[in-house]
Amino acid sequence: MLATQRSGGIAGRGTRRVGRLDGKVVVITGAGSGMGREAALLFSQEGAGVCVADVDHAAAKETASEAREAFAVEVD
Repeated sequence: MLATQRSGGIAGRGTRRVGRLDGKVVVITGAGSGMGREAALLFSQEGAGVCVADVDHAAAKETASEAREAFAVEVD
């Protein structure tokens, strides 16, 4: 769920969407596919920076490219 944060000024101006994870960083293993991928994309939508970790680096890079703020890491 996203909230709206006011920064003052005229109504409707200076507002931005704030996610529950705004300003947080998360590491998600297995994020190249399946539930890990869905979690990475959801956490990104909620404002988190995401480390997309997977054994399949190509899949991790694809997930990271679809997220808001993310980078891919190949793990074993």
